[in-house]
Amino acid sequence: MSYYLKIGDGIYRKETNAFGILTRKNGYIWSYVLRSPLEDDEETIVVNEFTVDADLIYRAVDRGLVKVFYGTMNNRRKREKIE
Repeated sequence: MSYYLKIGDGIYRKETNAFGILTRKNGYIWSYVLRSPLEDDEETIVVNEFTVDADLIYRAVDRGLVKVFYGTMNNRRKREKIE
């Protein structure tokens, strides 16, 4: 079952070994801090802030491209999958 995202939730993409934390929501835009290694050097870690459309994150979650780590399940609303 999928739930709506909240500030503080973690997102992880296994292919790139990148982990992000959602920091801010402004309308339909999410801001998140991403921690990921460089492509050439696995030991060097890069931390950047990005913005992304909420619909794009939910599509990636539904397709299994990213895994979500929910901060807390209190007052969490269920959502339908996006086709």
